[in-house]
Amino acid sequence: MPDKNDISSEQRAEYKAKIMRKERDLEDFKKLRKSLGQTDISFIGTVNAGYGNLRELQERDRRWDKTLDKEITLDSRKASEVDKLVHEQNARIEEYFAQVKKQTLNKIDELEKERRDLPWD
Repeated sequence: MPDKNDISSEQRAEYKAKIMRKERDLEDFKKLRKSLGQTDISFIGTVNAGYGNLRELQERDRRWDKTLDKEITLDSRKASEVDKLVHEQNARIEEYFAQVKKQTLNKIDELEKERRDLPWD
């Protein structure tokens, strides 16, 4: 029966490398999540600017007695469709990141359990 205290330094190094990889994966996940949030904020700013431009067009139309209502309505519909698509896409991305986070945390828990089972801790 092998002695549990007889763990090679190679196995210890392999375990530490696994932990470090998981920590890097978690850091990469956090950076990607932050980047996604910044992209989302930037897109919302762009959509808001687009809505502002549409309102400005409506005001110009009223001042100059021109009717651009049909075009503005179409543009508004397009903008609302884009907004809806972005929200749906963001929901999918958030769901994906939640799954990745859960998988990463589960793997970290597994590695922590393995570490607790090691005799030198």
